[in-house]
Amino acid sequence: MEYVDELRALTVRVENGSGVLVRPLSEEYDYVLTAYHVIKHFDGKDAKEITIDHLSGDIRVEAVDVVKNIDSDAAVILVKKVACNLRFAYPKTTLPNEEKRWHMGYPNNQNGKGEAKKCVEHEIRNWLGSYEEKYVKYQCQQTIEKCEIEGMSGGGVFDSHFHLLGVHRGFTADLAVEQLGKFVMIPWECFEEIISYNKLPEVLPFDLSSLKTFKEQIFCFGDNLGARMKLKQLMAQLAILKASMEDWSPKTCYEAFQQYRQARQYVKSAELEENDWVLFGEFLVAMKILLKEKGISNCDDIFPHFQYVQSERDFDIFEVDDHLDPDVLGKVKDDDVVFVIGGISGKGYKQDVRSGGVIRINDSREPGGMFDIARMGKDVFGAFTFVNGNLFKEAMQENTDEIQDAQDCIEFYQELLSKKIWSKKKDTERKA
Repeated sequence: MEYVDELRALTVRVENGSGVLVRPLSEEYDYVLTAYHVIKHFDGKDAKEITIDHLSGDIRVEAVDVVKNIDSDAAVILVKKVACNLRFAYPKTTLPNEEKRWHMGYPNNQNGKGEAKKCVEHEIRNWLGSYEEKYVKYQCQQTIEKCEIEGMSGGGVFDSHFHLLGVHRGFTADLAVEQLGKFVMIPWECFEEIISYNKLPEVLPFDLSSLKTFKEQIFCFGDNLGARMKLKQLMAQLAILKASMEDWSPKTCYEAFQQYRQARQYVKSAELEENDWVLFGEFLVAMKILLKEKGISNCDDIFPHFQYVQSERDFDIFEVDDHLDPDVLGKVKDDDVVFVIGGISGKGYKQDVRSGGVIRINDSREPGGMFDIARMGKDVFGAFTFVNGNLFKEAMQENTDEIQDAQDCIEFYQELLSKKIWSKKKDTERKA
C-alpha cells in the first residue's frame, strides 16, 4: 500500500466533514479527532448518533462519547475499539519543513453526509506561521476552490513519516476574499489538552506495536564516526537480527516482564520516554545474542534468565539497595535471574554490573518455588546480579577495536557481555 493510501485509511467521514482515527493507550476506545464545528449541532444530543463512515466500508466506527474545546474548535470523539490492521499515525508537535506534507479529507462536492466515497489529499507547500495565537497557517501547492475544500474540515494533516500534525480547520480569511490555497490547522497540542483535561487515555508520540519503530535508533552511534566505522560489520549482522524481531511489540514485551514477576508496583508503559524504549529495545536485541543457545523466539523465553525493571529515578547501579523498591522486583523463580535496570545513567562497560552471590537464599523459596523479593525486602538484594541497561551499548562503544578485529563480531560481543554479567559464576566454575 502506498503511503498516501495508508493516510486515506486513517481518514473518516464525520457528518458533513472529516476526521482522523488515532489509537490511544486503551483496550476499549480509539479516537476520531475532528474540528468541533463539524459536530457542534450534536451539542446536548447523544454522541452515538454521530455518523462516521470509513472509505473501505468494512470498518465500523461507532461513536460513544465526545469531549471538546469550543475555544480551540477541537473535538475528540471516543469510538469503540476499531477492529482493523491499520497502521496508525502518531502525534508530532514540531512542523517539518524539508519533507512532503498533506491535508486529507472528504470534500462535499463528491459525497453526502457521512458517506465516504473518495478521500482527497492536498499537498502543503509551506507553513505561514501562527494564526489567532492557537492555530497554524499553511499554504497548499495549488489554489483550491471553496467547493473543493468544504467537507474536509477535521481531516488530518500529516508529514511523510506517519506523524499527525493536527487537523484542518478552514480558510484563513473570510470566504468573500480570494483564498489562494491558504488554510488553518488546529495543531495536535489542542487535542492533547482536551485528552489530558478529561483524563482520557493518552496517545503516545510513537508506535509501540512493533520494534520497527525504534529500529534505526537501537544501537545507533549518531555522530560518533569512529564507532560507526569500526562497528560496521557488527551493525550489519545486527540489522538482520533486528529485522527478524520487527513483529515484537515493545509495549507487550515490557508489560509481560512486569506481569511475570507479579510486580506490586512498576513504571507504567505510558510513562516511558522515547529514549527508554530505545534502551529497552537494545536489551531485547542483546538478549537474542546473549541467550542464543537457549533459542530465544519471543520475550517469554527471556523471563527465567533476565528481568527488565524501569527506574523512576537515576542512581548508580552499586547503590541499587538504597534506591530500588523491592515491590518493583516482585517474585522470581531462581536467584540466578539477572535484573536489568532501565532509566539510569550509564557509568561505562566496566562499571555497569553489580554482581550477586553475596548471600544465598535457596531456603527462602515459597510454595510453588518462587522467591518473593517484595516480601523479603532489600536484605536479599545481594543474592542477585543487577545490570545497568546501558551496558549493552557501552560494551560496543568501549571495545570497538577488539570487535572490529574479531573473526566473528557477534560471538565476540556475546562473550563481552557474558564475562561481565556472569564473571563470578565463571570464576566459580573454573575453580570447581
